[in-house]
Amino acid sequence: RPNIALNNHRRITNVSCVMEWVPDPKSLKLHNDDAVPLNERQKNLLKTAFAMFDLRNAGTLNAAEFASFLAILDVRIDRPGSSAEDIMKLIGADPKVGVDFDTLCKMMEDQSHAQFDTGRN
Repeated sequence: RPNIALNNHRRITNVSCVMEWVPDPKSLKLHNDDAVPLNERQKNLLKTAFAMFDLRNAGTLNAAEFASFLAILDVRIDRPGSSAEDIMKLIGADPKVGVDFDTLCKMMEDQSHAQFDTGRN
């Protein structure tokens, strides 16, 4: 075992400490500080996409239609706690009624659906 002296040119100069902290999941909440409003062109494109997914012409997307919409956004809904109904509740829509266009616009502006898309860089 070599003797390490502080006046030797082989001394340790940089030390890194790493701390892993996992917060209490009950205290976590979504922060929408960086919400960006949609411009008119984006709203028109979203309205066109909404009409394509609203197969029943009801003015709302039911859970199956909303799940298809989320799949196009590449949001994984196959994990426990991240179903289409869970995301509907998160964005303030009743899963029994469906997601209307205004709620979908708000979801796209604040990207609230992205919190279920974990583990990606």
